[in-house]
Amino acid sequence: MGQVAGRLARLRITVTSPDGSVRVTLTSRDISLRLRPGYAESHTDRSLGAQIATALSSALTGYSRAAELIRADLADGRPVPQVTDLRADHPRRRLFDAAQDVVVQVYSAEDFVSLEWRGDTDFTVELRPGTVRRLSEEELTGEVNSAVRAAATERRRRINEVHRTALREAVDG
Repeated sequence: MGQVAGRLARLRITVTSPDGSVRVTLTSRDISLRLRPGYAESHTDRSLGAQIATALSSALTGYSRAAELIRADLADGRPVPQVTDLRADHPRRRLFDAAQDVVVQVYSAEDFVSLEWRGDTDFTVELRPGTVRRLSEEELTGEVNSAVRAAATERRRRINEVHRTALREAVDG
């Protein structure tokens, strides 16, 4: 395993939502969420969904920035080109742009949580009306994590499909 890959494999980002009710931990292999005990007293379904979406977005943004720092650190002062700096017709740029267009919408195991993931870091999380009051902390955490993991799996599948399509076009074109 290369130095960049090794450091990325060990990278762990943990962020907390603005009000402290949600904590998201992201590694190269997993994303998980925890709710602060007592969150239900200060949240509606809509406000908790917004806190979850913000924490997910922040975790992915933080992971991306940390990955950029790792690459820059290992480049020994050489400039590290960003995909967004490439020409619009460059194959890596076209692939990056296509990945930004991927939209995934999933539901949790028991349909209490709807999660939409657009591009790299844009999320919408909606909780079925009454969910915050109806489910225990453990049940709601399980529901949210099932939606997050389903979205991550589906997004990875779609991104891989975008990559395969781009490779076929490069070979055929």
